[in-house]
Amino acid sequence: MSTLSPDTHPDAERVQIALLRRADSAAHFRLVRSLSRTAMGLARRAARRRAVPSTSPEPGGTMDADLLLALTPVVEALERVGANCRIGGSVASSIHGVPRTTLDVDLVADLHPDHAFPLVEQLREAYYIDLDRVRDAIARRAAFNVIHLATMIKVDVFVLSDRPFDRAAFDRAVEDTLEPGADARPFHVTSAEDIVLHKLAWFRLGGEVSERQWRDAVGVIKVRAGDLDLDHMRRWAADLGVADLLERALTEAGD
Repeated sequence: MSTLSPDTHPDAERVQIALLRRADSAAHFRLVRSLSRTAMGLARRAARRRAVPSTSPEPGGTMDADLLLALTPVVEALERVGANCRIGGSVASSIHGVPRTTLDVDLVADLHPDHAFPLVEQLREAYYIDLDRVRDAIARRAAFNVIHLATMIKVDVFVLSDRPFDRAAFDRAVEDTLEPGADARPFHVTSAEDIVLHKLAWFRLGGEVSERQWRDAVGVIKVRAGDLDLDHMRRWAADLGVADLLERALTEAGD
């Protein structure tokens, strides 16, 4: 079994994975935000040093609040226009697996043409969002970017496609909270099985050179070992043309 990082001893990784297995989703997300705080702080400092105009406030708040501050209004705006959405990408893989730094959030949304204008109207004061690009993304079932002006955090919104796997993964999303406490807002998050499949598909599409995509996939398998629906994963891996990558990831994770 290889380790996720070449400078980590297998014994040390086993301890880390054991701790992550015992942690709940809120603890995983809290670590993501903590890891990202330094990266965002450095980006803001670099922007100030270059005297680049920025709408971002001076440091005072923390990245712990920033990710949710940027994400929550977008999710709520999508829900208000009637477009269900799911958290995916590195945030989902970090929630299910090994958390890592991220300065953006991926959402998959079931958007239709009549959603475009009201969505932009709700977000345009606090976010960079372009109506023509939203309409084009919906027409092509592609993606558009939404940037929270106060924090510089980017939310990439992927329009749900008609591909059977994408529809199945959308329906299998799990509801979870990203903060501790009984009053924490629930979000829908792509399941552990499906985020692994997504990561493997992106890894293949990118020429199998993205270490991050591969490590995200193997990290989820390591942390969720014993809890994954392997029948589901193998069925869709074959459909996506990544059956060999799945078996390789399972072997590397030691599952």
